[in-house]
Amino acid sequence: MNEFRESKLTGTKSSGGLAVSEDPVGSWLPQRPQELRPLKLEEINRRFNYQQWRIPLSGSFGNEVSTVLGGGLVPGSLTLVGGDPGIGKSTLLLQIAAMIAKECSDDEEPPVVYVSGEEVPRIDKRVNTLAKLGYRMCVVPKQAEKLLETEGLGKMKVLGCEVLKEVINAVFSRDN
Repeated sequence: MNEFRESKLTGTKSSGGLAVSEDPVGSWLPQRPQELRPLKLEEINRRFNYQQWRIPLSGSFGNEVSTVLGGGLVPGSLTLVGGDPGIGKSTLLLQIAAMIAKECSDDEEPPVVYVSGEEVPRIDKRVNTLAKLGYRMCVVPKQAEKLLETEGLGKMKVLGCEVLKEVINAVFSRDN
């Protein structure tokens, strides 16, 4: 259990009400003063590899979506898409997911998990339409046990809300 304890600093020099520890063990500050210095914005930006920081979406459709998303999808991020019913949110997201899946080689893990609140038959209809265009995808059955059996069926997995609820319930009951 974590507990809060006060401790006295040893080896401190006090100056105008400010205590500075000579031995900052357990401090959030770097151990050596030379590590702590202001950085110019260009120095910080130079450290990022923007090609790997975002998932690029190719083609004219992908370029437009990347522009709207500020340069592409950020790995590990959550993007919320909203709009009126029937406007094409699911179709748009399935196309984006299919583009990402298409860029991966056959021996890689499926990179996309599509989670939807729609019924599986409606998603299946959209997936079949995209499959005719050459995208390899599959729909995961409602039973959560079948989730593991679908690993090799295609590059993209599509989850209906029933599967999501079952997976959440399984994880929740396992942790409690």
